[in-house]
Amino acid sequence: MFKGINTPIVTPFKGDNFEIDYDSLSNLIEFQISSGIDGITVCGTTGESSTLTETEWRDVVDFSIKQIKKRVPVVVGSGTNSTEKTISLTKTAKELGADGVLLVSPYYNKPTQEGLFQHFSKVSSSVGIPIILYDILGRTGIEIAKDTYRRLSSDKNVVGVKVSTISGEKLLDVKSVAASHWEVFAGDDSMTYFVLAGGGAGAISASANVIPRQMKDIVTLWNKGDFNSALLKQIELLPVINSFFVETNPTPVKFALKKLGIIKNDLVRMPLSPLQEESKKIVESNIANLN
Repeated sequence: MFKGINTPIVTPFKGDNFEIDYDSLSNLIEFQISSGIDGITVCGTTGESSTLTETEWRDVVDFSIKQIKKRVPVVVGSGTNSTEKTISLTKTAKELGADGVLLVSPYYNKPTQEGLFQHFSKVSSSVGIPIILYDILGRTGIEIAKDTYRRLSSDKNVVGVKVSTISGEKLLDVKSVAASHWEVFAGDDSMTYFVLAGGGAGAISASANVIPRQMKDIVTLWNKGDFNSALLKQIELLPVINSFFVETNPTPVKFALKKLGIIKNDLVRMPLSPLQEESKKIVESNIANLN
């Protein structure tokens, strides 16, 4: 069900109160689908889910699922640092029609590996829905260990993992213990080619908000067996990908989307702040000649 390039879409805001801009959200969704994206993730890190109220989170998920209309699979970010809240949000995502959920490792709490295993297992046993684990050391302070992946590999609801702090060793560790039905996705867009080379499925790519077709090209070329062209495409995209992370995601991505007329505003909620002028120049120079 989940493969290729999945875009964790931004949540557009408007006005002095930073309300959800549903017109821009609709436009972004249609841009993604018309660009041939393989799936969409709603309310992930790139969607600033941690600053949404539960009502806003539910409304954004509901709106997006209805807008997408089963044209591509929808994954919902329902992971939090509370197991009970994660279960509640995951149940809501399932009720609203999500095809799967993305569960980030509990942040701030810094659980042990046993705690991680118990957390993911409890959510899985409480809600029967496909689960993609989200392993991102930089935002959570905890990395999912190889043995924890091994223990979770027998859970039939777990269908994949997004690994953001990835290396060749980490990728091989995951692949060596993962269940046969697991798909591995790059969380670091610059590693998409290497994840494919290591037997992965593609990427859950923040950059794909702006360059969905170009990110999809890497996977398409790889699947055709044109490995060299896929590598060259990854290399070609590196400067623009890097520009989207010149400041904290999704601030540069939202700026690029506004410049390209895909969303109306590049507002981010505090504690994120507007893109600095020097960073704007970097992003603008890299999106000027997209092809």
